[in-house]
Amino acid sequence: MVQDIIYIIIFQMLFLIAYDLFHKKDTFFSLNRIYLIGTSILGILLPFIKIGSIREAVPDEYVISLPPLILGDPTLENVTAPSTQVFSLTNFVDHIHWPFLLYVIGLIFMTFLFIKRNLALRNIRKKSTSTLINGYTLYTIPDSKDAFSFLKTIYIGEYISEDEKEQIIVHELIHLKEKHSLDLLWFEFLKIIFWFNPLVYIYQSRINTLHEFIADAKSISVIGKRKYYEQLLTVVFDTEKNTFINQFFNTSLLKIRLQMIQKAKSKEIVKFKYLAILPILILMIVFSSFSDKEYPTIIKKDLTYTSSNDSLNNVLKKKFEKELTKMITNNASIQEITDAAFAYSPSGIMSREQYIKHQVYFGYVIQKRLELKKTNNQLQNQEEAMAQQLLDSVNRSYEKYHKSISKKKQNERPSLVVQDTVKKDIPFAVLDKVPSFESCQEFTDNSEIKKCVSQKIQKIVATNFKTEVLAREGLEGVHNIYVRFKIDTTGNIVDIQARGPIPAAEAEAKRAITMIPQMIPGEQNGEKVGVLYSLPIVAMIKETGVKMEKEKQEARATSLASMSDKQLLTENLGDYKDHNVKSGYYLVTNIFKRPSYAERGLNNLRKIGLPAKAFNNPKDKYIYVYLERYDNFVDAKTALGSNFNDQYFGDTYILKVITE
Repeated sequence: MVQDIIYIIIFQMLFLIAYDLFHKKDTFFSLNRIYLIGTSILGILLPFIKIGSIREAVPDEYVISLPPLILGDPTLENVTAPSTQVFSLTNFVDHIHWPFLLYVIGLIFMTFLFIKRNLALRNIRKKSTSTLINGYTLYTIPDSKDAFSFLKTIYIGEYISEDEKEQIIVHELIHLKEKHSLDLLWFEFLKIIFWFNPLVYIYQSRINTLHEFIADAKSISVIGKRKYYEQLLTVVFDTEKNTFINQFFNTSLLKIRLQMIQKAKSKEIVKFKYLAILPILILMIVFSSFSDKEYPTIIKKDLTYTSSNDSLNNVLKKKFEKELTKMITNNASIQEITDAAFAYSPSGIMSREQYIKHQVYFGYVIQKRLELKKTNNQLQNQEEAMAQQLLDSVNRSYEKYHKSISKKKQNERPSLVVQDTVKKDIPFAVLDKVPSFESCQEFTDNSEIKKCVSQKIQKIVATNFKTEVLAREGLEGVHNIYVRFKIDTTGNIVDIQARGPIPAAEAEAKRAITMIPQMIPGEQNGEKVGVLYSLPIVAMIKETGVKMEKEKQEARATSLASMSDKQLLTENLGDYKDHNVKSGYYLVTNIFKRPSYAERGLNNLRKIGLPAKAFNNPKDKYIYVYLERYDNFVDAKTALGSNFNDQYFGDTYILKVITE
């Protein structure tokens, strides 16, 4: 709902900017009136217009969103949460929805003002004398110089001269015949419902000005331009300000009205300017059609640090406790609660709101799984200890989390831009065959195949993703990594893209995805098509794991510091002539016996952007896959110690090759 309101304000703002730029100074008053009324309505309707044919350009189902994969939770088990409430209600005030209460107060206040104005008109009618003129009621207000109209009634003060009355009545009758009051009532209604939207007040001001231009233009054709112009200059009425009546004289509009009366009529060709709204309208419809698609978006702007962080944390915590309580009351499963907790952040750093939501939701998930295992006598002491350590990491302060991540991101490369590389525009829902594994071919229904594939992919990634890589970088607690990849027309995994808290997390996620074997591609009308998949990964890292990895890193650093050229594994190929292997220091990732396996290993590394190469060792007949060859030991040692400049965190070693 908040998003829709923001879109309404944005759309109305664009319409008003276009009006002020192209139409405000033209004399096509009736067209301008249609424009203002129409765009005020369109601005409200557009956020809710979803055109399917536009959406299918990149359809919802075409990007298959897999359920979040949780790594590092020692009590993983998909269970259904009971319907009992977890969080007690401390007091009524804590559970008031303050934004909604503020809206209701504003709504009541604006309604009160509207009723008050109507009652004021009623009192004026009671003390005034009335007559009929051209089918409309004319009220003469005692002791007044006011002049205005509303609906089918004209109000004129008794102190206005007869000559002036003639002009005023002509002017106000035009307001009544044109039904200008209905326009103003429409904007009064909008002011009640959208009292917080400043653009509604601007709309009403613009339409009120237009009404006067219309009435002036038509009055001149009856009275004469010179006489009408002179009277505007000589008479100023003390009209009480009221936004939903048409006032004959509004002093703030007098100068503008006089200028418009003197203005020459706009040329007919100028009407083509109204076509300028079409591209704006098309863009709005396209934007609206895609507005609810589940693409990675920033949930909210990160909150700045203030002295009231503790208070803010408590407010956010209570907010998410209420949301979680509602989910539990509705019998949400643990997986559904986990799904709700995941939020993508393009910066790789969760906002305060996202982080506290993680604390509340994942804290509940871990505790609930512990309770269920205890109930079923399945909980081991080691699992309980690990879960408690994980809870401690999850519940650390946002400031500590933000500080640790910010340090890791100081040297981070530019932000990843996720691009859609899919060429074909075929919705997943209408694919004849969805991508699958051989083991999933036993199913015939697309939804069943999709479920099978989802489980297989999650199992493969969970098996291959090394959370110790994140622990090694000093990360602890809960961290999100968003991965997107494509299963192309040959069934290979391509275009792997990732976004996480630090580059090491992204590289590890990409590496884990490359472990997915070749699949059976999707098909439509007998033609193979590519399909995008998105996989949110939730990595839970215990504090003890971080300490262990730090110890390993320190030991590794000590080992590297003492490493010498003589200690390296060396291959002397001087006696072998039929090869093209050069002397040097190779940073090797793996060795293979079969060429097909070596090719797969190379492709997996290249998929994540690494310049992997290979050579055939004539001595042992194995194929060595390596990241880079160096001319000297120092450069090779530096690359090994830096995890190939923070690009590869798998196992590597230095192989010294001598060919002379």
